[in-house]
Amino acid sequence: YTIKSLNTLITQAGFQPVYMHYWGSLGLPLIYLQRRLWWGKKKEDYETFIPPTHFNNLLRDLLLVDFYISKKVSIPFGVNIISVVERNNALNFDS
Repeated sequence: YTIKSLNTLITQAGFQPVYMHYWGSLGLPLIYLQRRLWWGKKKEDYETFIPPTHFNNLLRDLLLVDFYISKKVSIPFGVNIISVVERNNALNFDS
């Protein structure tokens, strides 16, 4: 998803976006490489794979740095989108 496409889906579902933000931007290159390594593998082969500790630690540290940077700067891409929504009061969900 992009923020624009997710915003459209949320609105069509009768909700109003309150906050939308990309998250995990600094980890994107590593996650891309990891997925390329598993390209063509059976789903069962990589769903239960546990990465080495040093790789997990690197991703954790990158995500922590990303978290602090994203508080100060809006980054226009990322691995995830964080979204807070509220129900649109114009719609009647009681019927």
